Amino acid sequence: MKFEEFSDIFTLLCEQEKAREAFIDSIPSSIRDAFFDNEYVTSYQLENNFLMEKLLPKSIIEDINFFLYEEGSVGGVKVSDMSLDEILNILKAGHSWE
Repeated sequence: MKFEEFSDIFTLLCEQEKAREAFIDSIPSSIRDAFFDNEYVTSYQLENNFLMEKLLPKSIIEDINFFLYEEGSVGGVKVSDMSLDEILNILKAGHSWE
C-alpha cells in the first residue's frame, strides 16, 4: 500500500472517531451506554476490525489503535496533543511503504 492511500484511510478514521466521540459526549451519561454499548456498535466494530486485518499489516493496525484509542505518548509528547500531520509523519517514518 502506498503511504498516500494509507494517509487517506487514517485521516478518515481519525475524523470519524472524533465525530463519534463528540456525539457520545453530547448524550447524557445516564443513557450513554444505550447508544454506545450495544449489538449494532459491536457488529460495526467487528466488521471494521475484520477489514483492517485483511487489508493492513498487523504492525500498522497496532499503530492505528495506539493513535486512535490509547492515551500514550511518543517522544514525551502526548498523542492527544499531536496534530494529524505529526501522527502521519511518525507513521510514515515507522513503516515501509510502496
